[in-house]
Amino acid sequence: MSKPTSRYNDKLNGLVTQTIGAMSALCMEPESFPFETDPHAYLKDKDKWARHAYRHLEACMEIIGDLINERRLEYERARLRLEE
Repeated sequence: MSKPTSRYNDKLNGLVTQTIGAMSALCMEPESFPFETDPHAYLKDKDKWARHAYRHLEACMEIIGDLINERRLEYERARLRLEE
């Protein structure tokens, strides 16, 4: 199983890769953490593969944030060029 990361030169490719990683982790057989006994704990705190999927999804959110920031920067640069 791949390690979750948000460092990609091609952000869209990274987003697809991390989404596939999360989906793959969710297709694994459940593997509970033996130390978790709280019945109200979140699934990511109870199961190894749910946590792994969650980390891939966190990487997706970081990539989306990077894409949004890049778009804002492009917009701001275009706006400044128009003001010249």
